Formats: sequence, C-alpha cells, structure tokens
Amino acid sequence: MTLAERRDYVVDRLGFNSVYAYWVADKIHPSKKVIDTESLNQILMSKPKPFVKWVGGKRQLLSQFKDNGLYPPATFDPLTSTYHEPFVGGGPI
Repeated sequence: MTLAERRDYVVDRLGFNSVYAYWVADKIHPSKKVIDTESLNQILMSKPKPFVKWVGGKRQLLSQFKDNGLYPPATFDPLTSTYHEPFVGGGPI
C-alpha cells in the first residue's frame, strides 16, 4: 500500500483532513495490506500536542475552520506543498 493509498484510506474511513491523514498514514508501515484498529489506535494516541499551552492558541477553532471549508485550504497537498507558520505562539524568542 503506497503512502497516498494509506492517506486516502485514513481520510475516507476516519474523516481526517488530508494534512493530519498524511501524518497518520506516514506512521503506518507500508507492508500492511489491512490497517488494523490496534495499530491505528497506537498511532492516534501518539498524536503530537503543543509544547506550550498558549492562551492565544487556535487549536479549539479547527473544527469551525473544517466546517467552513477553510482548513486545510482546498489547494494544499502535503506531498507537494510547503506550509509556513508565521507565528510560533508560545515558542522561545
């Protein structure tokens, strides 16, 4: 199963956006023909979290952005596009 096939599986079966689905799909071993629930749960439990709790963080707004079709942008492809975050939030200066 190729990375693109694994990503499409995660998007279709779990409803994840393509950016997060790409991260999950990259963690699934390419030799797997079927993605089992136990492996998927282990991957999801290792989901990255912000390194600093930030009062101005927008994480809680992601569902609203998704509902309005704003996240991820329709033209964004994680395989060929590059995302630049202009703000680091709670990161060091």
